Amino acid sequence: MHFFFVLVRQLEDDRATHRTCVRTAFCGPEVGSSLAESAALSHSGDMETPFFAAGTPNEATGSRRGSSSSPGLKTPDSMTVFEFDVFRAYLIYVRDHYPGMRRPITLERWAKKLNYRSPRSIAMVLKGQRLPSEELVLAFSTDLKHSENERRYFELLVRKEKYRGNVPASILSELQKLNPRLIRRKPLEAEVFTYVSGWHNYVILQLFSTAGFRACSPGQCEDWLFHRLGGRLSKEEITASLSLLERLKFIERDTAAGHYRLSTNDPLISTEEIPSAAGRKHHIEQMEQAKEAVQRDSMMEREFTCLTLRTRRSQLPEIKKAIREFRDKFDRDYFDEQSEDVCQLNIQFFFHTSEDKK
Repeated sequence: MHFFFVLVRQLEDDRATHRTCVRTAFCGPEVGSSLAESAALSHSGDMETPFFAAGTPNEATGSRRGSSSSPGLKTPDSMTVFEFDVFRAYLIYVRDHYPGMRRPITLERWAKKLNYRSPRSIAMVLKGQRLPSEELVLAFSTDLKHSENERRYFELLVRKEKYRGNVPASILSELQKLNPRLIRRKPLEAEVFTYVSGWHNYVILQLFSTAGFRACSPGQCEDWLFHRLGGRLSKEEITASLSLLERLKFIERDTAAGHYRLSTNDPLISTEEIPSAAGRKHHIEQMEQAKEAVQRDSMMEREFTCLTLRTRRSQLPEIKKAIREFRDKFDRDYFDEQSEDVCQLNIQFFFHTSEDKK
C-alpha cells in the first residue's frame, strides 16, 4: 500500500503558494466504489470524483435533495445527510440502515450508543413529537461520525424545523453552501468530459479571481494567462479553454470592460454528469504535472512525501474519509483570496498488493 502526497507550484511567481483543489479538483469516490466505501464518505456519487466551480460567487453545492424517499442512488448505505432536507427523515433512514447492521437498529440499542438511559427521547424525535436538544444533536453526529460540514448541516436542519414556514434566509443560505449536491444540472456530455479531463481549465478558472487578471487590459488576458502559466500552454490552448469555460457558463464577457469575468449564473455542470473516464484522465494529467514539477522546481518551492505501510482493507472507508477531511481542512487553512498564485495538492492512496482471497 502506498500513500503519496504532493504539493506543487504551478506558476513562476515567487509569492505565497496556495490552492487549486477542493472547490476545483477531483476529490471523491471512484465509479465502482464499494457499499462500505460509499457509506463512509460525505462526498459520494456515481463518478470518479465530485468537483466544484472555483472562485465563483455561486459556489457549487449539489442539487439533489430528498426527504424520506430515496433520491435514486444505487445503494441505501451510500446516502448521507446531504441527501435530505428534513432532519427527521434522515434519522429514520439511519435507523433503518444503521452502518454495519443488516437490520434496523433498535431504539434501546441506539440509546445506549448515544449514552441515553431511555430510548423515549429518540422515539419522540422520530415521531415528530419533539425536537432534539443540542446535546442530542451532538450525540447523533458523534455516533454517526459526521464530518465538520455534515455535523453543521444536520444541526441547521434541526434549526430549520423550529421555524417551519418562516425559515431565516441565513439558515437556508448556509445549508445550500454546505451541501455539495445543490447545483443546477444540465447534461453536456462531450463538453463536460473536456472540462473535467483538462487540468489547465481548473487553473485558468482559479486565475480569474486574482487581481492580476482583473487588471489586464482588454484583449490582452490571453497573453497574461500565457505568461502566468510559464508558457506551458499555447495561446491556442488558452483560447480554447476560455471558450469552453464560457459555454459552460463558468465565465462571461464583460461588455463594458471588454474582457472575461467570473459568471454570475450557475455553471451548467454538476457532480452527477462527470464521466469516470474523464476523472481518471484528469488524475493522470495532474500526476504528469507533478512529475514535471519534481524536475523543474527547487525543493524550496514544492513538497513531495510518501509513506509505504501495511493496513487492513476493512479500514479503507475510514482512511478515505480521513483523507477527504484532511483535504477540506487544508483548503480552509491555506486558501488565500488575495493570492496571485495557483498551486496543486494531489493525494493518492492505493494498494501495492492484490487482495488475498483466502
